[in-house]
Amino acid sequence: MKRVVKAQTAIGTGAGDVVEAVGRATRTIDGEMTRAPGDAETTIGTVSSRSTEIVTQLGGLPTGHRSRGHRRRPASGGSLYRSFCSGLRAARLATPARADHHPGMKALVVGAGVVGQVHGYHLARGGATVGFLVKPEHAGATRAGLTLYPLNRLPGRRSEPERFDEYSVYDSVEEVSRESWNQVYLTMSSTALRAGDWFAGLAAVVGDATIVLLQPGPQDRDFVRATVPEDRVVQGTITLIGYRAPLPGEARFPEPGVAYWLPPLSASPMSGPAERVAGVVESLNSGGLPARHDPNAPERAAFGAALLIPLISELERADWRFHEFRRGEHLALATRASREAMRIVGGRRGVQPPLALRLAAHTSTIRALLRTAPLAAPFDLETYLRVHFTKVGDQTRDMLRIYLDWAGEVGLPAAALATVAD
Repeated sequence: MKRVVKAQTAIGTGAGDVVEAVGRATRTIDGEMTRAPGDAETTIGTVSSRSTEIVTQLGGLPTGHRSRGHRRRPASGGSLYRSFCSGLRAARLATPARADHHPGMKALVVGAGVVGQVHGYHLARGGATVGFLVKPEHAGATRAGLTLYPLNRLPGRRSEPERFDEYSVYDSVEEVSRESWNQVYLTMSSTALRAGDWFAGLAAVVGDATIVLLQPGPQDRDFVRATVPEDRVVQGTITLIGYRAPLPGEARFPEPGVAYWLPPLSASPMSGPAERVAGVVESLNSGGLPARHDPNAPERAAFGAALLIPLISELERADWRFHEFRRGEHLALATRASREAMRIVGGRRGVQPPLALRLAAHTSTIRALLRTAPLAAPFDLETYLRVHFTKVGDQTRDMLRIYLDWAGEVGLPAAALATVAD
């Protein structure tokens, strides 16, 4: 345990932002990309830069799903630290949501992939009436019920499935139009969101519902606001990490489902009109999915994504192997590209990148994180990143292209970024 704590402590403030970036840009993963209109779910969770979350972002913890009578096993060795973090989280989420909370609230979740399932499940736990909008070819499977594996439990209970079937399923905008909605959660990828004209059709039939935008793409917010008035849009950052279980080589789950982890002290930041943000935060918190109001969430997310995406692209060139990525030119090139991308985003927005993220974009910080992060994540982090970012490679490439386009517009150098994107 001493080795783990010392290594995590030594990483420092800047490293916390990288962990936040790695977590949030991979929060939704391995999701089946065909469950939402437009072809994919949101699988890159937007990133943010709260540097104080270095150690706890990676700690294991039990959630409120644990039964009251369940006894902890004695912790030993490296598990002591994770057990400590577990207690912090359990205290916050152990109280079951009241069935009558927020009576009458109706939430439409667009897409039933990883992010969609987790949000729908927790919204329902908080008392909301939940509906999923999916493609017709996936309506039958969604109606059959969903299986989830919350990893915020003691290790012995992480393989216990949670069944979720308390929702309605719609396979067309016309069906959606027959109901009234209070909140609409967009859980497809950035590229899927902007593909075709399906979103305009949906926006036209949901009345005055709050549109909750969870996509990380640099152009997503403007795309949504071109159709929906700004005073109805809440932009959020995904802080959960989830995947289609099992991962390759993972044998702990009795049946396929969605496994997900809610890192401690990482409530999803939400920004937008205060009253609408308050409604979204209440709906999520009441069901055990932590959220908070943060008016600066979009800016922090934009810089966090700029830090992370070049690192992920170069990790792919290293065949998704941390050992190989740390060696040679991979890491040095990736960190140079990250610094360029953050300067480009800053030039576009007219602000400086946060100091913590600038400090984080250095080889020593990333190298330390690559050594410590796998020690605490409740899944094989290397395999997770490979599976997830292989599936959402189109979104990664799209974001790199946007950064390069912006570099030309603001007149900033992007040589390393261009090499990583090649």
